[in-house]
Amino acid sequence: MRLINTFLQSASYRWATLGVFTKVPIYIGGIIVIGLAGSLPVVALFNNEWFTQEKSKSAPVDLGYGPNAPVGTARPNLKLGDVPAIPQSRAAAPAANGANQTVNAAVPAGGNQVGFFGPVFSWPIIPLHVALLPDGRVLSYGTDQNGNQGGQFVYDVWDPTLGNGTAAHTILTNTTATDLFCSTASLLGTSGKMLIAGGDLTVNGVRNYSNNNVEVFTPAQNSLTSAGQMIYPRWYPTTVTLPTSDKLILGGLLSPTAGGEPTPELFSVASSTWTALNGITITTPSNTNEWYYPRAFVGADNTTYFLSQAGNIFRLTTAGAGTMQDTGALLNGGTNDYPTVMSLDKNGNPFSILAVRNNKVVQAVDISQNPPVVSTVGSLNYVRDMGNLTLLADGSILASGGSATFNDLNSAVYQTELYNRLTGTWTLGATAATPRLYHSATLLLPDGSVLTGGGGAPGPISELNAEIYYPPYLYAKDGSGNPATRPTIAAAPATLSLNQTFTMQVGAGDTISAVNLIRVGFNTHAYDPEQRLIPIPFTQNGAYVTGMLNAAPSLAPPGYYMLFVLNSNGVPAIAPIIPVLQTNLPDVVVTSLSYASSTFTAVVTNQGAAATPAGVVIGVGYSVDGAWATWGAVDGPLAAGASVTVGTNGNLYTIPNGTHTITANVNDIGRFAESDITNNKDSQTITVGGNALPDVVVTSFSYANGAFTAVVKNQGVAATPAGVVIGVGYSVDGAWATWGAADGPLAAGASATIGTNGNLYTIPAGTHTITANVNDVGRFAESNMANNTTSQMIVVP
Repeated sequence: MRLINTFLQSASYRWATLGVFTKVPIYIGGIIVIGLAGSLPVVALFNNEWFTQEKSKSAPVDLGYGPNAPVGTARPNLKLGDVPAIPQSRAAAPAANGANQTVNAAVPAGGNQVGFFGPVFSWPIIPLHVALLPDGRVLSYGTDQNGNQGGQFVYDVWDPTLGNGTAAHTILTNTTATDLFCSTASLLGTSGKMLIAGGDLTVNGVRNYSNNNVEVFTPAQNSLTSAGQMIYPRWYPTTVTLPTSDKLILGGLLSPTAGGEPTPELFSVASSTWTALNGITITTPSNTNEWYYPRAFVGADNTTYFLSQAGNIFRLTTAGAGTMQDTGALLNGGTNDYPTVMSLDKNGNPFSILAVRNNKVVQAVDISQNPPVVSTVGSLNYVRDMGNLTLLADGSILASGGSATFNDLNSAVYQTELYNRLTGTWTLGATAATPRLYHSATLLLPDGSVLTGGGGAPGPISELNAEIYYPPYLYAKDGSGNPATRPTIAAAPATLSLNQTFTMQVGAGDTISAVNLIRVGFNTHAYDPEQRLIPIPFTQNGAYVTGMLNAAPSLAPPGYYMLFVLNSNGVPAIAPIIPVLQTNLPDVVVTSLSYASSTFTAVVTNQGAAATPAGVVIGVGYSVDGAWATWGAVDGPLAAGASVTVGTNGNLYTIPNGTHTITANVNDIGRFAESDITNNKDSQTITVGGNALPDVVVTSFSYANGAFTAVVKNQGVAATPAGVVIGVGYSVDGAWATWGAADGPLAAGASATIGTNGNLYTIPAGTHTITANVNDVGRFAESNMANNTTSQMIVVP
């Protein structure tokens, strides 16, 4: 469903309740007259989007061989700007509809350095929601078997290992009666089960209301069962998996007239309960629909960053009632018709979001820090409204599908693009045979290929079909078009835990260049909130590869991941899908820091719930004024709640005279995972050498019987000079009165009482202001001369 904007929806709802609004939508040359308020028309700009209701429309059906054609052939690869003809019936094809062609067993010949599309094949429904299951199969749902809108009828499970014929699909009846069309879904931790929430609702024969139903799909039985209700109904919501494996549900439409749901809610996986986060309100400004599959991702600080269509980036916390803060970081304007995905940036930072914005602009958002840092990378070659971005096995990004105008066949984009994170540029790729418009979806598969399918409901074509895209890394680099030789994984761990060191066995002669852990995806409506890549540091000894999963739960929450190994040519092995288990983690912080005689000393405390790993050192990097200085380390483990002193094990470092900022960064190179990696640094300002100075202030002050008395404290870091008196000038109502003094030195931190050494001074009766000015004639230098004067009011009888 594509609404113009929630502002107008809310207004129409308000007017309707007052009985003054008549809804008579009319489309006139780019303007929609959406109703009448009294005698005045209410209008909105029509920005290539569907109006108030998303209805199944009469559209030709493409089972994979062209609209209403039984067979077909793939289109050739194209150059930038070339657009294939709208598909018609075709006379010949390599295989008849329903023939079985194995997908995962082999890569087809014919590819090159732009990749390759295999033949189009039939799909039982429009796969507008697709999810990779822990057993490697793919769940899809959203329409009936004729491509009509409605997820209350059937759902499908596809087994890629059985090929692409009808035997590879298991079509099942949805016995819950819930319409899953345009819902949200996410795997529940390592249970293997999938939570599906919200979706469409028909009221009195009218579609496009919302439901708050919750279903659970269990792969072992292929069963879909009811599992309670959310607090709020939601249509088009987003699920964000939190570091605890709990689910944050954002957005969703309430009804055709009531607008979006502003209050998120939290699902506890452990207790299966829902909590409204009333401290967060996601409003919809004019001309945006922020309720529509909100783009949100977890950052390094364990909070959720929400990228609004208007460009603002908000930081959400979920403790208690939740909080929402505008970070001040700003993207270009955009729409959630454009795709967004979690990725690696050019520096290998895995907390990077790649977001397509207006006018083909692409921006990277670094959420490893708060506020996030936004940078613009290379622009796409094509506008991709309702296209998809898919994170690939090697960390590159595939851009596929979409059109220049929303759901428009004439401007459909068939050619793919590939993003190189190191150069920040896009390269034109292989060309698909079928347009992938609104309600299409993509999914990275364990063999490194990409499922791309669907589109329609509404048309222009009901795409009951799919294609497999084979990325360039699956082909030999010699230009022959032959599949590359894959490495193999002979043995891999059955489970993984954060901070775990693990060993895999690869094929004899396989030289491994990278190990990447990629979370299994769920894709719908140009958005996959689940995908993210965790680079695994590793060593290789013959056929054995030893890696360490040192990611924090903010990057690798509990769940299922594909474990890819890539050989020296960048070719991935077929990845096993492995659960990453829920574990307690350490959290190390610096609780004190000092410097003396070219040596740094830090006290490190583990305030987490688990010990640091045995056999892994606890390192501290020391820096001065932001520049690396030296390091220190002690052997682990450090028990939860325990502290340890870490000195200097690297070269001694002499800080020059003056005032400097020193910093200690514990676990500075990420040797082990922590529950919070944002609190590892502690800094303080110190003064070294000849520029160490005193700082004298008056801390108390009195007058009696013609005499003044002041207490002076040296709050600086050095003593006052020996042999130099510490003088105080006393004044009354701004006029000099007398003076007092004491012999120096006065040690740093020490205090001295200074009376009246000059003539006694009688203050006349009345109210007066008396002032004491220490070091009044500047006998010695101080770090701060602005705090030497203290005044107070007295009454003399």
